Order: sequence, then C-alpha cells, then structure tokens
Amino acid sequence: MKKLLIILALSIAFLITGTQAWAISWTIDDNYIGGTASGPYVSPDGDVIGPAEFYGISGMDVHLAGDRLTIDIFTNYNYDGRPDYDVLTDFGDLFISTTGWTPYGPVDYALDDASNGTSWDYAFDVSSGKLFKISGVSDAIIISDTIMGSKTDDWYRVGQEVLVDEDVMNALGPDYLMSEYGTAIYIPGIYSMSFDVSALSLGLSEEIAFHWTMTCANDVIEGAITPVPEPGSMLLLGAGLMGLAGFIRRKKV
Repeated sequence: MKKLLIILALSIAFLITGTQAWAISWTIDDNYIGGTASGPYVSPDGDVIGPAEFYGISGMDVHLAGDRLTIDIFTNYNYDGRPDYDVLTDFGDLFISTTGWTPYGPVDYALDDASNGTSWDYAFDVSSGKLFKISGVSDAIIISDTIMGSKTDDWYRVGQEVLVDEDVMNALGPDYLMSEYGTAIYIPGIYSMSFDVSALSLGLSEEIAFHWTMTCANDVIEGAITPVPEPGSMLLLGAGLMGLAGFIRRKKV
C-alpha cells in the first residue's frame, strides 16, 4: 500500500510539473499549391512562381508552449534581399482556423483560393504584432490580386489571402483584438512569428489550420495539425489518481 501511494504521489507531481513546462511541436510540409499563376514563370511541379531560391517555402514548424504559439516558416524569401522587388512584395500575415481545414479540390489544392477554401477565424498581423479575430468580418482579408493586380508586369498567385486589413479590424474595437505585442522576425532561412493565444482555447479544437505566404503569393504554405489535450486534462487525471489513492486507503483501513 505504501509503495502504491508513493507511486501515485510521484505520478501526480510529474503531471503538475509537466503542465508548468508544457510544450509540443508539429511540422507541416509544403504540399499545397493553391490558386493559379498570373504568368508563365512557374516551377515544373507548379508550386513556385519565380525563382525558388527567392520565393520557395519548404515547410512550417508549429510550436505551442503554454499560451505562446510560435510559427517558423522555412523559406529563403526576404524582401530586403531583393532590392528590385522590395516595393512590390513583403512578408504576409498568418491566417488561422480553429474550426478545421477545408481546402478546395484534390490533393495539392491547385484550385484552392480565398473564394472557395478554408474560412479563417484569426489573423496575426506581422507588422503590428496584433492577433485579430476575423471570422464573420467582411473585408477583413486582403488578397494577392489587390496587392499585385495593378502591377501588370509581375507574376503572382491569384486569389490568395496575404494580409489582414488592420484598419478594418482596429475600427471594430477591442472585442476583435485577441492579443498584442507578438513578434515577427526573419533570420536566414526562417521567418518566425510568435504571439499569445490564451484567448483562442486551441486545445478544444479538433483541427487547427494555418496559411502563410508573401504578398505576391509566389509560394504558399497551408495545412493543419491535430492538437493534444491541454494541461488541464492532465490535472484532471492527477485528481482522479488522488481520488483512487484515497479510496484504496479507506478500503484498507
């Protein structure tokens, strides 16, 4: 009996300690094409418009530590590295769906775009560090055509979500602002975004989808992860173990 109680106590301590440093990671490979190209300069597999060494995306790492979500995009895209293009393209914002991923068409989703694909619930504005709730908000999303359509000499991927309209979202007030003071930084080969998601209850979602691209959408990454139970579930398990220990002890007496 004493050994059992010791084992239960150690298990509970481990669970509680684990919740304090709770973190988990996922990887999303770039298996998404999306939309159509506005010009002929496309890679043989149809994925990248323009030189892959400038615009290519190979994958995304999703890391959740407590209430902090960090998204690392593996890409060589850096508008500072292309002085002839830095007035035409920029880093895009991150779009999030907590209600599942529903891309349009067969795998590689070459027909998927903002008009027929996943409905996005939230957007992280990389320029301001703000996380907005955008579900149900008309005109919240700026697509690639709006940014690039007037530049007739340039090729881009059509109909892709690239930016959240910060002016529209700020005008709606604090109810649509989920968090502030997020960060977005480029280091060679990685574009990293990090922000607070405590208001999103990610652990209650069956599937969480992400979408990111530069404003020309010359390569797009989109995909989904399956979240795991939040630490609160682990604490409930610990409470159950404590109750079991008390029951066994009373029965023994």
